[in-house]
This record gives sequence, C-alpha cells and structure tokens, in this order.
Amino acid sequence: MVHYVPRPCTGQCISQERAWGREADSASSLCVTCDGYVCLACGKAEVGGIFDFCGRCAAFESEIDQEPDAVWDDEIDTGPEPRMRLTAMVNQLVAATGTTHRDVNARINRTIGVHTRVGADEQVIRRAA
Repeated sequence: MVHYVPRPCTGQCISQERAWGREADSASSLCVTCDGYVCLACGKAEVGGIFDFCGRCAAFESEIDQEPDAVWDDEIDTGPEPRMRLTAMVNQLVAATGTTHRDVNARINRTIGVHTRVGADEQVIRRAA
C-alpha cells in the first residue's frame, strides 16, 4: 500500500494560476510547490486555508473595501443566460483594464459579499452581473 507524504512548504510559494497560467478558482489558492494554500490576492504568500488573504493583502483590502457595496433590486440582471453574460462581462473588463480574470472575479465577489461564486445559485450570478 502506498502512503501519500505531503510536500512540505519550501517558502517558495506561488499559486498554480501564476505558475501554469490556469484560470480556475482553485488554481488561485493552491500552491504549486507544496500542498499548502497561497494568498488569493497576491498569489505568493502562504496562508492557512483556501481563499484566504495574507496579512499584507488583508490590510490592503480592508482599506479599499470597508464593506460590500449595496445592490439594489433594480440593479439585478434579469436577462437570459446570466452565467454567459457575466463571463462575457468579465472578459470585457479584463480586456479593457489589462488586469487578470482572478482580480476581476475577486472584486466582483467582494462587491456582492461572497467568497466564491463556484456552485452559486442563479440569483447570486444575476447580482454579480
């Protein structure tokens, strides 16, 4: 029987997204060099859990976003195919701003007050759009 031996942290943490160019939510938090997690914002600092921020990024984020923006009922997207619309909007923002999908999606998630939209219901996706 083969036993898995966890890869210890070498202090050279970098997210799978940064190392391999992957765009999945999990690639933003999983370290490529060890079995730990990296900061969701900078993708380089070791953190205790998935979708966590390191101390430096958490302090920076708290200065920028004191609390989620208010979302009014008339701002909720009511069109067809909300997931496709949101994906198109994210792609347009990435192209227009030169930022990454990870950064755009993280900002959207903070704005609507969720940690992730993975498995989110349609109403959350509509709010995000």
